[in-house]
Amino acid sequence: MVSLPKLLIVLSLATFIFITQLIASDPQYVFIKPWCSSTDFDLESSYRTNLNKLLSTLPTLAGESTNQGYYTTSISVTPDSTKIYGQFLCRGDTTPQDCNGCVSTAVINLPPKECPQDMSAVIWYDKCMVRYSNESFLSFVNDTIAEGWKNHEDISSYTSEINRFKKLAGDTMNTLASNLSSLRPNNNSGLEGDRKYYITKDVEFNSYVRLYTMAQCTPDLTPTVCGMCQNILINRMDTYCDGSRGCHMLNPSCDARYEVYRFYEDITPTPTRPPLPLPSPPSSSPKQGAQVQGKGKPNQTLVVNISLACLVLFLAILVTVLVFLLCKKRPVITRMHSGRNHALNFGNGNVHDYLMAVESLQFEFTTLQYATNNFSDFLKIGEGGFGVVYKGTLPNGQHIAVKRLSKDTPQGAEQFKNEVVFVAKLQHKNLVRLLGFCLTPDEKLLVYEFVTNKSLDLFLFEKGTQGTLDWSARYKIIQGVARGMFYLHEDSRLKIIHRDLKASNILLDTDMNPKISDFGLAKNFAVNQKQDQTSRLAGTLGYMAPEYVEYGEISTKSDVYSFGVLVIEIITGKKITHRQSLVAENLLTYVWRHWCEGTPLEVIDTSLGTSYSDIEVLQCLHIGLLCVQGDTEGRPTMLSIVSYLNGSLDLHLPTPQQPAYAVGNRTRLSSSGSKTESSSRSTGQQSDKSVIRSSNSFSGIEASSH
Repeated sequence: MVSLPKLLIVLSLATFIFITQLIASDPQYVFIKPWCSSTDFDLESSYRTNLNKLLSTLPTLAGESTNQGYYTTSISVTPDSTKIYGQFLCRGDTTPQDCNGCVSTAVINLPPKECPQDMSAVIWYDKCMVRYSNESFLSFVNDTIAEGWKNHEDISSYTSEINRFKKLAGDTMNTLASNLSSLRPNNNSGLEGDRKYYITKDVEFNSYVRLYTMAQCTPDLTPTVCGMCQNILINRMDTYCDGSRGCHMLNPSCDARYEVYRFYEDITPTPTRPPLPLPSPPSSSPKQGAQVQGKGKPNQTLVVNISLACLVLFLAILVTVLVFLLCKKRPVITRMHSGRNHALNFGNGNVHDYLMAVESLQFEFTTLQYATNNFSDFLKIGEGGFGVVYKGTLPNGQHIAVKRLSKDTPQGAEQFKNEVVFVAKLQHKNLVRLLGFCLTPDEKLLVYEFVTNKSLDLFLFEKGTQGTLDWSARYKIIQGVARGMFYLHEDSRLKIIHRDLKASNILLDTDMNPKISDFGLAKNFAVNQKQDQTSRLAGTLGYMAPEYVEYGEISTKSDVYSFGVLVIEIITGKKITHRQSLVAENLLTYVWRHWCEGTPLEVIDTSLGTSYSDIEVLQCLHIGLLCVQGDTEGRPTMLSIVSYLNGSLDLHLPTPQQPAYAVGNRTRLSSSGSKTESSSRSTGQQSDKSVIRSSNSFSGIEASSH
């Protein structure tokens, strides 16, 4: 019979070994660094009570598998005390046990050792982040916080191709950020876990070095804002790490890391492959002064493990039961929910009715704020009657153009609806592509692809760039605009009349391909509809067809007239409002006179010199004059124009009739004895003006710069 003292010795020994095993099996939580705010609180205040209460709940929540390594909460012990917000995020490959251990370690070290009196603080370990603040931080990225550490050994000990390594690291991290921003947490897709905004990638650098990368965001961020957060870290990583073997950049809402050794575990099954020989992890700690919590696991013999297995199992069960009983008493935590703005009513019906079909194109306002550096004047690339256009850069590096519609423009809501509904349904290489929109109670923004070379009018009329387009480029632009207009009139799902086709609304990409833009005044026709009448005149002086100005009649031939004016401007290098000083001719009269006198080549832009094709120029001038005829029936369709320009019609072009043009408030034919223009029209250069007026105000034009 075993005596009681011997039994106590055995139990004590078993307990010691069990505790040693528990300590040995704890993961190593590498302390990185804290961030503390500059605002302090009183140690005796209710804030301290709230903070202690909040931090005490986080480890338990971290150990629950249903939380999947992420939780955010808020606590206010008494109704009148300052509310405190808390959050933890564990690395995507951690188990609930690891997450619990890391968060517990962070909580123990936060107020006593790090940031003892700070209202807001963040502490990072290699496997988790814990955060608290007196202000709500959900769905928002604080871009002023970006901490990091790096391996102080650079890659030169492995390879002389340092620049190639830096490029591989940068490209891989950018790819990772782009892929991460396309994930959607809580989508039940099973991709990387239902709530784990986490992604990894490893790539081969050479036969013995492999690069391992990781990116993660807190699940409260939208995919776009997550990508923006990653972009902030990657940009700083480029200068901070500068060829280091390993680097870890940190923000409270996201983190990004690369190493030349595997520092994460696979969380999804992957096909096995022979491992490449890898360099060993650096012997030095990632950051000078880094602390390691826990100890290494001691070697245990198989005999000891077997002999004590039963006793250890019994004690483990006992501890589990005790922990379970304690967890049942945890407090109930209130979850935070972010609201969403409701649609605005612009007076002409609820705009939400028009946007339901394109809701997937909606951008967050904060995303566009970051993309344009808070709508910096430095990034302004255009301004018109409807608002200002800014150049922006999305988190994935894509350049965009953001049109911020003016709050004071009454027609802004109608233009916004037109742009979103029409352009979202139109896809053609000669139309500017709408990427999305943003709608808040105070803002209406449209997001387009960024077109590098801005608008055609700069190359035709602006000093410095005027005359830089050779004839082949101009001919390509005429052909491209014709194809785009044919698509709008005949070949798209909608039949669209643009109503504001002009040089400033033709954008040019890197290869000088034209893209028609600005559909704010566009009108949708039924498939078989030939004509419509409007009581509201909208367009730009000089480009509007006479029947539209005089009677408000709209048809595809209205756009054909505008196209003809544009073609003549491209050939001559002169604006439609150009006046010949000696004879007070406008541009159409000037071109028509030379056509009738048999000297049409004299109207060609002198900057072209002799480097042009006579046949192509005469063909385009002929088409332009056919388009600006007063008789709508005599004007060609866009289908005929495209056919002529492609050379598929060998028939002779019809003989053009006298052109008509709209100036001031009346229509006038170019021949003598025709209708006279308003006496209020002055000679000389006129600025390009957009006109919007009702039918009962034809005697006075309301014009706004565009």
